[in-house]
Amino acid sequence: MKKTAWCFLLICIVSFFSCTNKTLKIKYIEDPSLAKIQMKRALVIGVDYDMAILSFKNDQDEPTGYDVEIFEALCAKMKIRPIFYPIDWSKKADLLNMGFIDCIISGFSVSEERKKEYRLISPYLQNAQIIVTLAKNRYNRLTDLKNKQIGVKRGTIGAATIEKTPALASAVLVEYSNFETLYEKLREQTVDGIVVDLISSYDKIKAQDIYKIIDEPISSEFYTFAFRKNDNTLAEKIEAELKELDKEGIIHDLSRKWFGANLSVLNVKF
Repeated sequence: MKKTAWCFLLICIVSFFSCTNKTLKIKYIEDPSLAKIQMKRALVIGVDYDMAILSFKNDQDEPTGYDVEIFEALCAKMKIRPIFYPIDWSKKADLLNMGFIDCIISGFSVSEERKKEYRLISPYLQNAQIIVTLAKNRYNRLTDLKNKQIGVKRGTIGAATIEKTPALASAVLVEYSNFETLYEKLREQTVDGIVVDLISSYDKIKAQDIYKIIDEPISSEFYTFAFRKNDNTLAEKIEAELKELDKEGIIHDLSRKWFGANLSVLNVKF
């Protein structure tokens, strides 16, 4: 009798799972990156204060710049607190992946290599990589810098850009830790030219007639904001809120404030 009861129970269990198997689905929990930010009500933003116009310290030693003000507006919209965490640009990936910061700003260039390493959102700004020389040296074209020494900032895509530029294939690359040192080495004529980006360098170059831009950009690039590779919910939320700020005209106003024109490409389809 007991054996019959157990057989009946087993048949019922098998029948139950057989009937429900078609509708039974396992739901995977989304990554918690956005939830963590909402719980602590703060976003830790990795910032490089060596990026004039985009992110730097003002005379009161406070964070400011186009990127900084974008994230101040974004965090106000999301009702969270922005925490600007100064980073060594060459160690940005480690700081992000170890959890010291939640994202990276300060003119983060889009590249195929970076798409594999980071979760990037839609570009917010277009820029160009240029070479700056001393006006007195009379370099006018990229080919004039053949076999010359060119300074680049460590951790940027400047070196890779030079290597992909045929006219500069024979140039000798010298790396430095920050842009101010690049300009210093150029003035000392330790290097013959330096690789910088047009947007963050324009005011400095315009204000000092000792510098000259080679009228051949070595690359056109887009700036984005970077997140950990699997932080999709956070990246998607930030991107959506930024596009709303753009539609509301807030990003446009900030662009006019810092660049004199609306350079935003947040809602541009490529």
